[in-house]
Amino acid sequence: MVAGEIRLTKNFRNLTNAQQKVLGDISIGQIPFCSPKTIQILLAKGLIEQRPDKPIYGKGNSPIDRIPLMVAQYEMPIQIHIEWCQWCAEQPDNE
Repeated sequence: MVAGEIRLTKNFRNLTNAQQKVLGDISIGQIPFCSPKTIQILLAKGLIEQRPDKPIYGKGNSPIDRIPLMVAQYEMPIQIHIEWCQWCAEQPDNE
């Protein structure tokens, strides 16, 4: 890419809109709410990595609130995150 050249692509690495939304959620540290198939595709493409599950506890004082719900955690490798940020910066402001 030549300096100053704008390279607009509708989707990052030809992902579907749903896959791209999940990747965006993961890029900012949110827990994605999506199909397991979407996660598997992103894992297979090397765009995300799985981390140890995170325990989330209830907010009350009942016995059930003391039993953690284990939630899968994912993050982007730093090189993918850099590429993602660059792609986001190249997108039109109206999206």
